[in-house]
Amino acid sequence: MDDFTSALRRGLSGTVKSPVLIVAGLLSGLVMAVTLIQYGPLNSVVNSTQPDLIETILVLGVSTVLPMFAMPFILGGALGCAVAQSTGGKASWGLFFETGRKHYLNMLMAGIAAWLVYYFLSLLMIVLIIMGSASPLFMFLLVLIGGAALFFGLMFIEFYDISIVAGKVDFIRSFGESIGFVRKHVAIVIPFFIIVVALKTLVQLPLLTAYLLKGISIIAANLTYYDNGTVNSTLLNETVNSTTAALQTISFSAPSLLAIMLLQGLVQSIVFAFLISCKAEFYQWAKNIKKITDFDYDFSADRQ
Repeated sequence: MDDFTSALRRGLSGTVKSPVLIVAGLLSGLVMAVTLIQYGPLNSVVNSTQPDLIETILVLGVSTVLPMFAMPFILGGALGCAVAQSTGGKASWGLFFETGRKHYLNMLMAGIAAWLVYYFLSLLMIVLIIMGSASPLFMFLLVLIGGAALFFGLMFIEFYDISIVAGKVDFIRSFGESIGFVRKHVAIVIPFFIIVVALKTLVQLPLLTAYLLKGISIIAANLTYYDNGTVNSTLLNETVNSTTAALQTISFSAPSLLAIMLLQGLVQSIVFAFLISCKAEFYQWAKNIKKITDFDYDFSADRQ
């Protein structure tokens, strides 16, 4: 009998057997790796009191504009191939470019809308954290509320992209389709979305780890100045302020950034290809699940 784990296994198998999905994953990894340029030496220039206009445009363009306009095509093409595989068809480069081009505008507009939803929910969580800063218990409760809103809000729009490709709807209706799909299959969508969140968090680990180590080194470098017995309060405040400023504008050297980009790009490539294939298999499997009330059977014939 087909089940949740079978859908995931087929997704993994589909990833391994499809060169198109593997290359699409590599393209995704390349795009997302390049966006990390904002954490390199140019970061200090952009965040300075007199930022260079050309370098600022370069950083913002590569880190924001590039993924915004490149990823909808890659995502649409990859989903088209994954959906074809999940329904017994074959992935090909012709299909990749055809579906990427066909659904590009809807994927672009829906992607921007999804980003705005994410931004709003993240901002809401930050506001809740600030509101609860006076009491640890109150903050904990507000963080739970904000985290739940972020999790379930994003979960309900998770399937907008495949609704566009497989359901052939426009970007406005895609969110309604996604919400309806999640509501109907919420019991199986929750574990699937937990896997999605876990894997997307895994993608960020190289950068987050580098940030953590860099932050620890900055704090450690100023640690001796935090002893109130050896410095006066003015110097202590200056040290705290300088440490805080350094943490807010962390940047990495070119060799360090290159290593982070390579590692994070590789992880992104693997996760992207796997999730695309699994989403298509999961979506098609869930769509084919029938409840007792879904069966078209004339029980009146049994009474004759």
